[in-house]
Amino acid sequence: MFQIECAPADLAQAIASVERGCYPSAVKPVLGMVKVTADREEGILFEATDLNGGIRRRLEKATVQDEGAILIHPALVGQYASQCRDELLTLAGNGSATSITTFRTEWEMPAEDVGLFPPLAEIPSGPETIEVNQKDLHRVLNSVLFAARNFGETAKFGSSDGKAIIILEVEKNLLRAIGTDLKHLAVAEVHARVHHSLIGFSCMVPVGSIRMLLENLESVEELAMVLIRRQGHGLLSFSAKTWDIIARLAEGRSPPWKKIIPTNPKGKITADGDSLSRAFRQAAIFANQEYHTVRLSFTAAVGPHTKEGITFDTLSRTGERSQVDLDCNYQGPDLSIAIDVRYPIRFLEASRHDQATEVTIEITSDQKPLVFRRGPKVLFIMAPLDLKAIEAARVAKLEEEAEKEARKKAAAA
Repeated sequence: MFQIECAPADLAQAIASVERGCYPSAVKPVLGMVKVTADREEGILFEATDLNGGIRRRLEKATVQDEGAILIHPALVGQYASQCRDELLTLAGNGSATSITTFRTEWEMPAEDVGLFPPLAEIPSGPETIEVNQKDLHRVLNSVLFAARNFGETAKFGSSDGKAIIILEVEKNLLRAIGTDLKHLAVAEVHARVHHSLIGFSCMVPVGSIRMLLENLESVEELAMVLIRRQGHGLLSFSAKTWDIIARLAEGRSPPWKKIIPTNPKGKITADGDSLSRAFRQAAIFANQEYHTVRLSFTAAVGPHTKEGITFDTLSRTGERSQVDLDCNYQGPDLSIAIDVRYPIRFLEASRHDQATEVTIEITSDQKPLVFRRGPKVLFIMAPLDLKAIEAARVAKLEEEAEKEARKKAAAA
């Protein structure tokens, strides 16, 4: 027998926080369900897993009336609880049926075999941890996540973007996060309390687990902390007051990301982050929707009547032209480079909560990556676009379309 009493809103919130960990599967339907365990000493736990990772959430404001465990369909129970207008509800299960009862309503469905649910790894105790502020961890991970995947990939935990990873590196009093898709690279650092046994540790965490972690970091107390632990069998855990997230680490070696940072840049822009973001967004309006190309021209002042800063030039497929000028400090020779405008927009948006308001852009040549820096702890590197290759691909596509049209006309004749 299982029975708990709680507020409907608290139940709905607990289910929503673990639902991303579910992985509905025709082969293993149990992975699409949430396990709820009631124990008078341990409290009430909600668990979800896709076998590669999982989440365990504690429901604090609830009463255990009978100990036990049940499986629930998160979408159904969560929606029912969120629509409930009574102050309390009772969630119960007896092995044959699962029910929700309130003052005004009653709902029941056949029970699922709780024994089929795969167990989650236990969180080890001990001092071997990385301790970091929850708000700081959210800011750092959010600052690099955009660079770890291609645009358009799904955000579902356990989906195709599970191949994308975030690299975590640990140094003395420092946690570093790196996101890369091999063409773009974002790096952010945060102060952390690091046990001496974990100095030098690095790992690759699947993006799906990082997204689930970010969702649970969004609404937290300002001074709350997260404990990160290295576990056996290739697992890493993140623990806070009311939840644990367990991630199965990706295998292999981290890419040597430091080697791709250009050295000895020829030019350097210093600009206000908000002004720079607005300029990129304006330029993006008329950018080619296939390649999102914007040409940046960096110009230094050579006299009292010359402009200094960046010019953003775009040309859409239908012929609209756009030019945006941003006056800012530039030191170096006149240079220009073509980029995919989506990436700096995403970087500036993701890093907007950093304390540094100024952003610097370092440029070496039109063939080498641009380096964006926001303060001393946030870095973004992006590769330039090859306009000759893009134009060749465009011409080839037009020729292919013309050839297809000619064949259609010949067949019709």
